Amino acid sequence: MAGSEASTITDVTPPAGATVRPFRALHFDPRRVPIGDAIAPPFDVISGAERAALAARSPYNMVHLILPRRGDEPHVHELLCAWRESGVLVLDDEPAYYWLEERYLAPDGTRHTRTGFIGLVGIEPYERSVVLPHERTREGPVQGRLELLRATRAHLSPIFGVYHDPQGRAEDALVRHRDPEPMLEATAGDGTASTLWRVRSGHEAVADVLAASTVLVADGHHRYETALRYWRERGGGDQPAAYLPVHLASADDGLVIYPTHRIVAGVADDVAAGLDGALRDQGLDVHEVADPVAALDAVGGRAALAVVRDGRPALLAVDGDGTDAALAQDRLLGPVLGLDPAAVARTDRITYSHRADEAAAHATGDRIAILLRAPTIAQVERAALQGRTLPQKSTYFYPKTPDGFVMYDLDSCG
Repeated sequence: MAGSEASTITDVTPPAGATVRPFRALHFDPRRVPIGDAIAPPFDVISGAERAALAARSPYNMVHLILPRRGDEPHVHELLCAWRESGVLVLDDEPAYYWLEERYLAPDGTRHTRTGFIGLVGIEPYERSVVLPHERTREGPVQGRLELLRATRAHLSPIFGVYHDPQGRAEDALVRHRDPEPMLEATAGDGTASTLWRVRSGHEAVADVLAASTVLVADGHHRYETALRYWRERGGGDQPAAYLPVHLASADDGLVIYPTHRIVAGVADDVAAGLDGALRDQGLDVHEVADPVAALDAVGGRAALAVVRDGRPALLAVDGDGTDAALAQDRLLGPVLGLDPAAVARTDRITYSHRADEAAAHATGDRIAILLRAPTIAQVERAALQGRTLPQKSTYFYPKTPDGFVMYDLDSCG
């Protein structure tokens, strides 16, 4: 199933006013360290085995900084400063934006190029509706990131954000003013090939575009909440900690969200046999379909889900407005399968897949697959502006922005 193309909100007029600025990035010297050996995925998607492999790849891999063992934060600070003192990490001489092109193979097997830039975004409390969240955060990861930030006094990882630029003015300025030669090039473990350029001028046009746009936090809610708390701890106001690095992509430039399908285990035979009736009893329009993916794609703008079970005809359930993930949570996972949002967050009964065929193949025995479409950017922003959060794993922005291209130093070794 193809990802959902981004679209612009037309029925909600949000407050505007995101602040963006260039910065002097702290980064690896490519003459000292192969960048492909230094980059790592964000901390929250690295398993124990992956951490060990990344750590073994290079003594300078970012995993040594972003994923320390509990209680090792002071050592991370010492390591960061040692890398700076030895020249492994260097600080750019002048402020810049950093234009990033990523060429990747998508979960649906198609090839894409995602473009965007890394800059500093002014931290805003969520209630101002300038920076928009769409996921709930958990205290544990926020506290862990906060302890690391307190120790290092550096933002080691950019979050990923989405802004609006329907005329493409920011991108035009960034591409026209970027350096002729790339600053860094690397290929990540998932095969994504990235090229990064400095942009030393043309900054005013970029600031003007962002001043008329919100920033949707696409990936990195825990790190944004961490930055917000740290800024407040340091007294608030206009200071270096009032900003954090964000990889910004335009919603108006073909940005794609990919779906995340659910595989639910432990579904009793009588519950599975009665799924169609349970969904109809809630007022959903339910049909048996031979091709659930095609049936979902043909639904249009209404919320829908498809249930696949052990080779039997799939069920297509269609409702009114809203996202497919919310429909799955509110009408199936919660009332029928007994998995409310709190249970979903902690259960081991649910696994996830970004490929519909893979999810369907796992719908055997006591497992069912719930196939969904990804929400649009407009749906995600609308929920955020209304103060709502979407169910867990509603959005999948791919690829994940690696850590290790650029860092934002507050006063790490001062």
